[in-house]
Amino acid sequence: MVFAEVTYKEVTSGQGCQYEIYRIWTAEDACGNTTTHKQTIVVSDTEAPTFVESLPTDVAVACDAIPAIPTITATDNCGLCRSNL
Repeated sequence: MVFAEVTYKEVTSGQGCQYEIYRIWTAEDACGNTTTHKQTIVVSDTEAPTFVESLPTDVAVACDAIPAIPTITATDNCGLCRSNL
């Protein structure tokens, strides 16, 4: 058995938090015969961020006892969205 030469190419299409990745493999033998396989990966961010700390609750206070503004952080499963693809 003789192995054919395989080349690989990746193309990304779309922008923002929904895009597609196309992976393309092409095999070519010594006689110029080719076969191609394409994988499509659809990427979409459908999960909302999650707050890290306990969130402040509603309170009733006197006008001279307003609590300080807490620092709140959040995490997200996808990080920054892609742009200008």
